Amino acid sequence: MVQWSPVDNAHRNGEILGFKVCYEEANVTGSLKLCYPPVLALGLELLGLRMYQKYWITVSAYTSVGDGPPSQPLLVSTDEFGKLN
Repeated sequence: MVQWSPVDNAHRNGEILGFKVCYEEANVTGSLKLCYPPVLALGLELLGLRMYQKYWITVSAYTSVGDGPPSQPLLVSTDEFGKLN
């Protein structure tokens, strides 16, 4: 489960319509950056991850103006079930 805080009003560029969560395998040459469909919630369970793998995860908000900047990448790892530690 990945969770994030609401965007501070001072950093919004319009009404937030949702959040985009993207991830890619770390230390894998040519790994693809994959993004979940946008969500309105402040959290998302990532499914289908490989076991014992490290991933970079970013979250960005979007408005009618477009995507906001992505968060700082967060390095996470999975357990023997492919769940985030």
